[in-house]
Amino acid sequence: MAEPGGCRIHALPGAGSLRTMNAEPATSHQMPVSAAAQLFDSRARFPNAWFPGRVIGGIALILGPILWSVGLTLRYAGLDAAALKANERTWLAEQPFAAPGQLVAYARNPNLVIAGYATFAAACVVLVFGMIGFARVVAERSKLLAQLGGVAVVASLAGRLYFSGVELTSFRLVDVIGLAAATEFVMDSYVELSYGLAYVPVVASAGALVGGVLLSVAALRTGTLGILRCVLLLAWAWTFLGVLKESDVGSIQGGIALCVVMVPVGIELLRRRLTGLEEPSVPDDRRRERTEWLW
Repeated sequence: MAEPGGCRIHALPGAGSLRTMNAEPATSHQMPVSAAAQLFDSRARFPNAWFPGRVIGGIALILGPILWSVGLTLRYAGLDAAALKANERTWLAEQPFAAPGQLVAYARNPNLVIAGYATFAAACVVLVFGMIGFARVVAERSKLLAQLGGVAVVASLAGRLYFSGVELTSFRLVDVIGLAAATEFVMDSYVELSYGLAYVPVVASAGALVGGVLLSVAALRTGTLGILRCVLLLAWAWTFLGVLKESDVGSIQGGIALCVVMVPVGIELLRRRLTGLEEPSVPDDRRRERTEWLW
């Protein structure tokens, strides 16, 4: 409604009063101010907002698998660089757990071993946000499977962080009391240390096995992944669980499989090419091609 003097009269929503606003268009320097002010406006509503969001989730899906693979590779290199003698390899092969070999590797190459374990721990933290984002993507058509699978996988990653604390303590024992005494203590207490308080960490870590299956089925139903990439996701879910575990070729291959599965999803998420995230749910009758079902 125009008024003399070049002003418009706008009715305030939900109010009985009127306000005047200059009819001149906003200048370019005024727009960022309005956007910034919106962040602190309690009246602003973002109905399509989700955690951790498209950008953080996409970056985590790209960075997390890469850190995972690098961490496992460094852990493998740490043991390989220990240059074990034949009799040492024979003795380690007779041990019920891989912990003694990891302690030997730390004693001989502490910086390399710590770099591997630290990178792996960082991967677990980053993948927490990546897996939450991935579960949000595949929840479009499989809400219950995605929610249960996401919770199980995130719980598994949290359990791995407990293992990291035990591993660091074991390495410090090597520094303080020596390799032989530290190995004896860790092996005598391995079950208690590995299972954790009231078996909570070990039960949580096993969530990767169940969560991997649930997320794979949800991703297949949604069309986010095909059969082959679902198989690769399952291969990653079976990566070793526990304290001071040895990284081998198989576990590194599982990390590469995770990269093959998640990095493209992260890129698509950053490019806003995934459906179901910005618009309300609607029936989708699109038929998937055979290649989509496979990959």
